[in-house]
Amino acid sequence: MVGPKVMLKVEGGMTDDGIKVQTLRVAGNGMTLTASGTASAGPPEAAAANFIKDLKARWQLEVTDVAVLSSDVAGI
Repeated sequence: MVGPKVMLKVEGGMTDDGIKVQTLRVAGNGMTLTASGTASAGPPEAAAANFIKDLKARWQLEVTDVAVLSSDVAGI
């Protein structure tokens, strides 16, 4: 769906307490997904399945050519 050429950009950092993504951008074939957010870790003694204690994210999907999704959506 994203085509043969994909652009990926990630800016952020990791600490012992969690992960902060300032910018995540994936673009290709008429679509661009941008996102940012944080994920904080639970206590060290928590099981691996409970690693993420708190997740906050914001994302946006821009589609400049809906034909990439489906020819039915594009009206072709």
